[in-house]
Amino acid sequence: MDAVRLTLIMAQLPVVAVLVVGIMLLVTRRATLAPRSARLALAGCVTVLVGTLGSLAWSLAIPVLITDVGLSNLAVLSFVVGGTLMLLEAAGLGLLIAGVLAGGARAPSAAPAAPAASLV
Repeated sequence: MDAVRLTLIMAQLPVVAVLVVGIMLLVTRRATLAPRSARLALAGCVTVLVGTLGSLAWSLAIPVLITDVGLSNLAVLSFVVGGTLMLLEAAGLGLLIAGVLAGGARAPSAAPAAPAASLV
């Protein structure tokens, strides 16, 4: 494996690790979260993970594709694949934000009852 590919992989490892740990935490602590919030956050993490792995795979495939499809065709292909991966990651971030916000507003704390007025 050449240095460029190794660098690409090493640059994405922290992001992949955070997403995998996030998915594991969401799955194991699902009962403590609002159901809708947990579903949205889990879908967001998985979507961002898929997008990140897709971007990594695309970056690793470009050198091979240059020789296979040529530079002119690669430009169009890169536009389509890159745009799709960008939208996928943006959608995943949107789902994560929605998961945070879907937890619902906290119920206001009950005010202490006023003492009963005496009729003295």
